[in-house]
Amino acid sequence: MFFIKPKAKFIYSLEVPDMHCGMCEAHIEDIIRKSAKIKKVTANRHKSLVTIYSDEPLDMELIKASITKTGYRVNNIKEEVKENG
Repeated sequence: MFFIKPKAKFIYSLEVPDMHCGMCEAHIEDIIRKSAKIKKVTANRHKSLVTIYSDEPLDMELIKASITKTGYRVNNIKEEVKENG
């Protein structure tokens, strides 16, 4: 399976170590979709990584709080800004 990265101005990477199965991945993705206007989100339990693509800056503290409220930890958040989206 190939994954083509969507064009987005902001890319956020979150370390979420408590994902153990596909349902965990889907749950995290749903939480993020409900918390912010995004282009795409992908969760990978094998890498403990969640990647969020957005055209607008996101309130990562709000997203982190939404995730931790459901019992998952967020250990690290990285932001990358693309010049041409």
